[in-house]
Amino acid sequence: MQEDLDKLQEWSNTLFLNFHPDKCKRMTIGRQTENTKVTYTLNKGDTIHQLENVDQEKDIGVIIDSNLEFDEHINAKINKANSMFSIIRLYFQFLFLQTVIPLYKSLVHSHLDYASSVWNPYKQKHIDALENVQRRATGQLPTLEKLSYEERLIQLKILTLAYRRIRGDMIEVYKIMNEIYDKNVTTFLKTRLESADRTSPRGHKYQLYIERVNKNIRKLKFSIRIINSW
Repeated sequence: MQEDLDKLQEWSNTLFLNFHPDKCKRMTIGRQTENTKVTYTLNKGDTIHQLENVDQEKDIGVIIDSNLEFDEHINAKINKANSMFSIIRLYFQFLFLQTVIPLYKSLVHSHLDYASSVWNPYKQKHIDALENVQRRATGQLPTLEKLSYEERLIQLKILTLAYRRIRGDMIEVYKIMNEIYDKNVTTFLKTRLESADRTSPRGHKYQLYIERVNKNIRKLKFSIRIINSW
């Protein structure tokens, strides 16, 4: 790893695109061992900067923690979505459905859907807390207060957040399988026809290979959890 960091430093020096050492962090994902406690450094001129060891870091809008539980990220998205709906209520005295629904989809859904394939919740408390955002928001709309949550969704023609996450996963798989993304960076999905231990000639090119995993945290990663739905 240190050799890779040194090569990155040489590349940045050549192109005069220096890394900011205070923005470079070190995080170990998974079980901590003696080997994971090694320190890494970046050189800035004559100064050697030791990378700070952190338990979580925000990358492209997603707070990633060392246990891949995404507690902090999910709580932040829930708070942000609730805040955005509060702003809608504050600035619109009369909540007409034809006005509120487009605002809700663009300002609230966008926070709850963004990168959900990465942080898809598996704890029931997170699933319920996310769904409660939409349950609470739709319950405050005029003419719908006395309806059940399911009836409100039918009236508004919107889906549950849990179903939207599954649909989002399937859209990503479709793009990967049809090489809409660069196939060189999506090699983590393997079809049965590509698998080395394939024992049957039956199947088609879109049938995914089921990888054997032992730990629950690996069962929940994108390439494993989408197989049954796909």
